[in-house]
Amino acid sequence: MYAYITGRIARCGAGRIVIDNGGIGYLVEVPTHVSAEVGVGEERTIYTHFSVREDAVGLYGFLSEDELELFGLLITVSGVGPKGALAILSVLTPEALRFAVASGDAAAIAAAKGIGKKTAQKVILDLKDKVQPGLPEEMPEAGAYADEEGGPRRDALMAMVSLGYGRAEAAKAVDSAVKAGAGDDVGELLKAALNYM
Repeated sequence: MYAYITGRIARCGAGRIVIDNGGIGYLVEVPTHVSAEVGVGEERTIYTHFSVREDAVGLYGFLSEDELELFGLLITVSGVGPKGALAILSVLTPEALRFAVASGDAAAIAAAKGIGKKTAQKVILDLKDKVQPGLPEEMPEAGAYADEEGGPRRDALMAMVSLGYGRAEAAKAVDSAVKAGAGDDVGELLKAALNYM
């Protein structure tokens, strides 16, 4: 019903904002990082999902279409719902969520309020074929694995760097995973490498 709303932020609170558009204040539930990033008086575009259920009607908003798309996928998982999807996107960036799904990191997803380990595993199972981790277009610096174009070790290293790990510690973790016998699958290698962090 509403693809996005552009207007002035009238109010901000933890997990919700009011955006004024043409004299109408839309109450929008958002991931906590969104309410922290926007300020009262700012003109912003909020990408929205309008949810109508038997027991509730809600408007959910995001700063990017990417996050909105992931929200749409999360609410298709049985047992998650809009509040659960919002909780997951409050603790994981879109990139981090994609890596958690690709690497089978249920603990990262279960860190969201109200999401248990079983639900987190269901998210991974249901979304594994629907989301792919995005990797940076370029390596941050030349170094280990730079000559392995498209190799799984290079991809795992790039993935860890894009998650915020330092290049040196990420390279060490990938090396340890390879020495421990992690396979050539990027997801498996990434999961194994994350265990060394």
